[in-house]
Amino acid sequence: MSIVLIDGVQLTKLMLDYQVGVQVRASYTLFEVDEDFFDFTD
Repeated sequence: MSIVLIDGVQLTKLMLDYQVGVQVRASYTLFEVDEDFFDFTD
């Protein structure tokens, strides 16, 4: 068995990736226009 040391930034990333010890406070959805959906040619 080995021990791996990690810094605070890596610990925070792992906590967010695996949702351990954190809660979602707000969530946002961003939209953009899908120009391929619309046919702008004549």
